[in-house]
This record gives sequence, C-alpha cells and structure tokens, in this order.
Amino acid sequence: MKLRIEHVHRGIDLAGYEELYFDEPFQIALGEAVKIDRELLRLDRRSERIVRHVRVQPQREIPAPVAKLLGGKRLAYTEELEYEVGRYHGIWRIVPAVLADKIAIGGTIDFEVAAGGVKRVLAGVIDVTLFGLGGLVEKVIVSNVEKSYDDAAAFTAQWLTARALKRGAEANEQT
Repeated sequence: MKLRIEHVHRGIDLAGYEELYFDEPFQIALGEAVKIDRELLRLDRRSERIVRHVRVQPQREIPAPVAKLLGGKRLAYTEELEYEVGRYHGIWRIVPAVLADKIAIGGTIDFEVAAGGVKRVLAGVIDVTLFGLGGLVEKVIVSNVEKSYDDAAAFTAQWLTARALKRGAEANEQT
C-alpha cells in the first residue's frame, strides 16, 4: 500500500525547517503533544548527513484482530532515517517490534520550497505479508502514520506561530 503525506509549514525557510526537524528539544515536545512515546536510540550528525534512529510507540490502541496478531494493543517500532543535509532529502524505514520479517515499511522524506514556507513530503510503501490480515494491518499502519503526521503538522504550526510572536515581542522591546 502506498503512502503520501504532504504538509506546508508557513513562516520558515528550508534551512530553518531542516534545523527544527532535527532539534531534539522540539522533537521531545512534539512527541508529548501528539501522544507518541519516543526514545532516541542513535543520532549521528555530520556536516553532510544525519542518521537518526528513534523507538516509537503511539499512544493509540489498534483494532482487536491486529492487536492479537501483534501481541499488544499498541504499535511499536523503530524509525531509521538517513538524511542528506542541505539536499533536504532523506530515506527512512520502519522496523516493527514484532513480525519484522512480514512487515516492510520505508520511503523518502523531502522538504521543498512552498509559498511562504516549506512543504514536507513523506512518501513510502507499506507491505504486510500476512495471510488474511495483511490488508487490515496495512490500513492500520497507514492510518496511524497519517494521524501522527497530521497531529505533528498542527503542533509545528503552533510552535512556529509562538516562535514568531516571541520574536516580534522581542523586536518591539528593542525599539
């Protein structure tokens, strides 16, 4: 099953969004706001590449048949990202906590110039090879990813608005 999620973040340029996207305090606040338990496992920053691995568990229950199959009421996985700094492009993959040999998830993330800001484009493929339940599991995963990214976009918009208001207030104080 294919996945494509796009959001435009206004009031920020590509370099600023790239910096924000990899800012760990922002990511911690984002995880709390969108109700995702996250643990940073690896963060390697070099001038041309960032490698980040994060263990993730959304605080949302999944349908009973999928929960029974996965051995729990919530999804858990590790998100691995290799990102090219300044090219605004990354390759990601998801390693599920269970059935990793039956579930393949991966794709790309790109940041693009958009009117007044930056468009974040997440594209990928979710392939679940479980007889009888593969399609249902794929739909649950897509739904969870879409919900997480929609919530993240709303939080990011609030974050950017608050930051702009703070900068405006600071500029007024200096004049």
